[in-house]
Amino acid sequence: MTTINTRFGEIDAEGLEALRLSFDVGEILDAAEKLKTIGREMDKVRGQLEHLHRMARELIKDGDIPGASQDGGRMDAIWEQAEALSLSMQDWPQDIEAVRQTLSCLEQLAPWSGDYYESVAENH
Repeated sequence: MTTINTRFGEIDAEGLEALRLSFDVGEILDAAEKLKTIGREMDKVRGQLEHLHRMARELIKDGDIPGASQDGGRMDAIWEQAEALSLSMQDWPQDIEAVRQTLSCLEQLAPWSGDYYESVAENH
């Protein structure tokens, strides 16, 4: 295995050549954008969870008073809101895995062979 020193650290020359032939560096920006989107969605979800907490506290702990809301309107049922919130998060694991896979492409630049990882795993 041939390694080369760069200003970004020592890297595997063959791994670099393979990435030059097959990897689109724009994927890294796409990964960053996915995380940015998830972050915005998480902020929204956090607010919705706080709202669900208030509803659950009133319903479960304080004992809900039967009837309409104070303003006379009907709110979506607590279970409907929980279900919608759960559904809004269902794509996050796949998106995070896509980011992880993008990063794993750059790991091919490590200045040691895949055998290194196997030996570490065997010793733990």
